[in-house]
Amino acid sequence: MDVHAVSVAGCALAPDTGELVQAQIHSDPAVVLEWIRRFAPPVKAVYESGPTGYVLARFLREAGIDCVVAASSKLLRAPGDKVKTDKRDARLLAEMLAVGSVTEVRVPTREQEDLRDLSRLRATAAKDLAHARQHVNAILLRHGIRYRRRRSGRRSTCCGCTGSALTHRCCSSPTRPTLNRPNCSQRI
Repeated sequence: MDVHAVSVAGCALAPDTGELVQAQIHSDPAVVLEWIRRFAPPVKAVYESGPTGYVLARFLREAGIDCVVAASSKLLRAPGDKVKTDKRDARLLAEMLAVGSVTEVRVPTREQEDLRDLSRLRATAAKDLAHARQHVNAILLRHGIRYRRRRSGRRSTCCGCTGSALTHRCCSSPTRPTLNRPNCSQRI
C-alpha cells in the first residue's frame, strides 16, 4: 500500500498466481481493513514509513492482519526509474513483500510514539528559542546595545534587587528605560 493523508493506493498480489488487484481507497483505517478483508487469508500488508505514522499498522495488527512498515531508505529502486506514482509504489511494495526483501521498521506503541513526538517538539522549541534569542541580540547590537545575560537564571537590577529593569522604579524612569545592566547606563 502507498499510504497518504487522504488516500491509499492498494495493490494485492497473490503470490501463487501472480494476480494483481489494485484500488484507490480512502485513508480511514476501517476502510483499508474492509478492503484487505476481501482477500482470502493468510493476508500480509505492507506500507512505506512516512509522515502518516504507525496508526494504520497498529489498527491492522489489532484486527489480526499481519502488517509490516517498510523502511523507506532501504527500498530497492532501479537506477533509471524516475517515474514515481502511487500505483507503481504500491505494486513495488507488494512484489518486494512477496519475495521477502522488505526491511521492516519496528512499530512503537502509542505511548512510545507520544514520548518521541514530545521529545522532538521540545528539541525543536529549544532550537527555536535559541534562534529567537540570537535574533533579538543581533537587533540590539545593531543599535549599540550589548545585553549580558546572566547564567544563574536570576535577574537583578542595578541596585541589586530582583525584577524587570524596564519597569523597576529605582533602575529606570519612564523617560529613560534601560536594560538589565549594572549601573543602568545603556538606553533602549
